[in-house]
Amino acid sequence: MQHVRKHVLVFALALAATTASAAGIDAGDRAEMAAVLKASITPAKALEIAQSDGSRAFALGLETAGNGGYYEVSILRNHAKLVLHIDANSGKVLSSGAAHGEEGQGAEALVGAKFTFADAIVQAELAGGGPALEASAGGRGEQAHVDVDIIQGRGARIAHYRVSMQAGKWQVSLIGTQS
Repeated sequence: MQHVRKHVLVFALALAATTASAAGIDAGDRAEMAAVLKASITPAKALEIAQSDGSRAFALGLETAGNGGYYEVSILRNHAKLVLHIDANSGKVLSSGAAHGEEGQGAEALVGAKFTFADAIVQAELAGGGPALEASAGGRGEQAHVDVDIIQGRGARIAHYRVSMQAGKWQVSLIGTQS
């Protein structure tokens, strides 16, 4: 009986793992990936626009819309956490407002950090060989990092990277892929 339970458990775990990997990239992420790949404004340019007044970005994502979409960039401006919506085709700031909930998380990672959010994204894009889909800062002090999802293979895969700067050196780690 013990032997049968063990095989059932192994089968259930294998089935769960297969189902999770078979699910792969959902339709929403695929649409966002396509929008990033088609956009006139790159993620790096969206960050440049968001930080043009001295603000510091700490989160980035792209939301799809009828016209291709907009970047949602969370910034810290004069101790206020804000969210900017930047048109992915024109670079125009469409709206801004207070960051709430998940949109406001991660700003503390930049306090005293030896790197910028934008620099971390560039490091992940170089390591992953593609543009960023989304990114968020996390941790504090020596544990500060930026998690970045990179589009690879022209939309065939998402690679998840963690970027930190400790002891004055960039550390870019691949923490998983999804296809």
